[in-house]
Amino acid sequence: MVDGISRMPAFNDPLAKDDIRDIVLFLHQSKLPASPKPKIIKVTDENFRDTVENSEGLVLLDFWAEWCFACLVLSPILEEIAPEYQDRIKFCKIEVDENPVLVEKYVPDLMFPCLVIIKDGKVLDRKYGVDTDLEPKSFFKDWFEKLAQ
Repeated sequence: MVDGISRMPAFNDPLAKDDIRDIVLFLHQSKLPASPKPKIIKVTDENFRDTVENSEGLVLLDFWAEWCFACLVLSPILEEIAPEYQDRIKFCKIEVDENPVLVEKYVPDLMFPCLVIIKDGKVLDRKYGVDTDLEPKSFFKDWFEKLAQ
């Protein structure tokens, strides 16, 4: 480290051989554990049938876009609550610009974000946008509990 900046030694420098070995050993020992199964599944026009249509129970489809600010507000909320409901609801994320077939079928109004709850291939309910007046966790809990009955 020089002036608070770490510098990687050149690989062809014979004097750096020990430093490189130490770096490789450090990185090997610092391996992060494998990430657990994702709580929210990326769904596309191509994998929808295998991922969603053949699912039992409730499936939440989150139709979102990178250009949609409300979608970006909603995304971390869904990521936070997905583990709590993962045994009862399959959470799926669908990027709207990349999946026009699913958007045409499930988001006829073309308003985003759009959350669609389906069961056995049938739409049970649909919500658009993010209501900033509601506490999101309690909203989802009430919504999910109502649909799970």
